[in-house]
Amino acid sequence: MAIAKNAYDQQQFTIHNARMAWERFIKTTPKYPGRYQGRGIVICGGGAKYFTCAWVCINMLRRLGCRLPVQLWHLGKRELDGTMRALLSPLGVECIDACQVRKRRPVRMLGGWQLKPYAILHCRFEEVLLLDADNVPVANPEYLFETPRYQATGAIFWPDYGRVPKAQPVWRSCRVPRPNEPEFESGQILVNKRQCWLALRLSLWFNENSDFYYQYLHGDKETFHLAFRKIRKSYALVDKPIHRLIGTMCQHDFEDNRIFQHRNTDKWNLLSVNKRVQGFWYEAQCRKYVRQLQRVWDGGIRLIQKPVPKINAQVRGKPILQAVMISCPERTDSLRKTLRNLARTDWRVESVHVEMDRETGPDHRDRQTRTAFLALDWSLSTDAEYVLFLEDDLSFNRHIRHNLEGWKPLWNGEVTLAGLYNPGLRESAYDLRNRAVVVEPDSVFGSQAFLMSRHTVEFVVRHWNRVGGMQDIKISRLAGRLRHPILYHCPSLIQHVGRSSVWGGSFHQALDFDPYWKA
Repeated sequence: MAIAKNAYDQQQFTIHNARMAWERFIKTTPKYPGRYQGRGIVICGGGAKYFTCAWVCINMLRRLGCRLPVQLWHLGKRELDGTMRALLSPLGVECIDACQVRKRRPVRMLGGWQLKPYAILHCRFEEVLLLDADNVPVANPEYLFETPRYQATGAIFWPDYGRVPKAQPVWRSCRVPRPNEPEFESGQILVNKRQCWLALRLSLWFNENSDFYYQYLHGDKETFHLAFRKIRKSYALVDKPIHRLIGTMCQHDFEDNRIFQHRNTDKWNLLSVNKRVQGFWYEAQCRKYVRQLQRVWDGGIRLIQKPVPKINAQVRGKPILQAVMISCPERTDSLRKTLRNLARTDWRVESVHVEMDRETGPDHRDRQTRTAFLALDWSLSTDAEYVLFLEDDLSFNRHIRHNLEGWKPLWNGEVTLAGLYNPGLRESAYDLRNRAVVVEPDSVFGSQAFLMSRHTVEFVVRHWNRVGGMQDIKISRLAGRLRHPILYHCPSLIQHVGRSSVWGGSFHQALDFDPYWKA
């Protein structure tokens, strides 16, 4: 890799010195090696969350008559085990562990977004159609390789919705005029590596240095745009804008025919909690593939289940639940609305303990974190076996108590920390038997609705100051030290309401929330 010869890569990048580094990189990049052959499709799709999506995508490709070879790239054995490989084998899929390739083809940083340009460059194909795992083709895409605009340029890109203003400094630093066209949407990319080699290498270099560039760019997508413009490499950009569906970006060919449906938010879920999307083609067939996968795959739960002893006694009769909620005087209206929402459920709202922030300091985050600690500490004065920790801007599943009291992990003493609100966390595994997903502690954010065993609350309160951050970080990271899986109920039983974050973070919601779901 030329990265090893570039002295600038040892420096901390700024908007001013980054230009010298990539200029040096361009000068030292070797020419196209010529060892790649043929056409093929590359999908990056390991892990529990993306394997289900990839399964649907690949089955749809084969159903539509696509016979191109497919490579599924992943990061390590944890993301794709022998069972998953065996399931894909009849579909003619070659599974590539990028962590093994990296030993031969070093790269500075390699995560989910960085994997896409890395896989394009190092796959065995000369002509590559890259598809995101959560993309659903609705026509056989092989004809794209024969289109005149691809033959002329060696690259087809598809438009995003618009342009993000914060990317402008990077364009200026590259001394490239920002083109008057949409940003690239990289859920699908078609390239000929022989024709586009230098631009693709520069795109990968931007991603290798994502600790700097991702401050200005949303992942990998604009790195292609920047690289092709900087190298002055021609490309074809599809003219027709995205046709928007709920959670889905529909992309087209040069004749304005729909060809891809990129489910960029509501990704396929092995527990079949995806909402119906009006106007989504082949939805029934896609759901059929999800049900088929349920019958032959355990969701990866076998990889993370360990013979650890239960630390909670098995519940006899209905579990004793105590709800605590945090709020502050400035949010009285939000609190009242949330309590009214809870009153519409089967939970006795008068049994909820509301811990009010009584401090007056300027740092609202510190105040909220302190209030969360006091709420948990108060819960230990009750006889609760489980504590439901809530924030004050929520709506609720109508049968929340019924659903919780009948949830097997509670009855079996398997819950240390569980989430009832999932804002799109990356799943480590699906637990089909218990209608739950498993999430790594370091992936957790948002404390809208945590369910904790008494033992966990005691541990968290005792070690509160040993972890930095707000209460969502403290609770999840400390609970992770108990070495039990963190479960999230599926579907979400609680929804975050409003339009913006109270404390300055990005606003999020649960896509799988169902107010009327009943176990």
